[in-house]
Amino acid sequence: MASAGRGASCRATAKALECATSTVVVAVRRYQEGGRQALRDRREGNGRAKVDERFRERLTCVLEGTPEDWGWCRPTWTRELLCQEMARRGQVRVSVATMGRTLASLGARLKAAKPIVECPWPSGKRQRRLHELKCLEVYGPLSEPVLHVDEVDIHLNPKVGRDWCLPGQRRVVVTPGNNQKR
Repeated sequence: MASAGRGASCRATAKALECATSTVVVAVRRYQEGGRQALRDRREGNGRAKVDERFRERLTCVLEGTPEDWGWCRPTWTRELLCQEMARRGQVRVSVATMGRTLASLGARLKAAKPIVECPWPSGKRQRRLHELKCLEVYGPLSEPVLHVDEVDIHLNPKVGRDWCLPGQRRVVVTPGNNQKR
């Protein structure tokens, strides 16, 4: 701003400061009308910042788990869901934009989960479940009919979306195998 005071144009000053020309024009006008005091940051009377170190620590704990760990029916975090979870934990409600800035300050990034192939159920558990279904068919109440489907697509590979992760983290999603048509 001193260059504008020495006679440089607002455009040249804005180029040197790498900011918008309108920002320099407004600052020069405020200085002319109120002196140095008019250039002070006027946000000091806004009160305490919503996002403090305690908020960041709790957000870090939340990001270490998945939404399903905390009772949500989603596999990945969104900024909106993080806002809701933090409010549910007794933290102050923040906007989605504030949550985005907080995530950036923590170094969190949207990353694609890494799919790995392994069957999530042990063989014994799978066999027990199949046996339960067969028993339901044979011994189930007559008022609840058992229906069979002629053909169905079984999607064993979930769609893997992006998730908010802290630095050095990457979500792992178990994908049990190839899709099948039965």
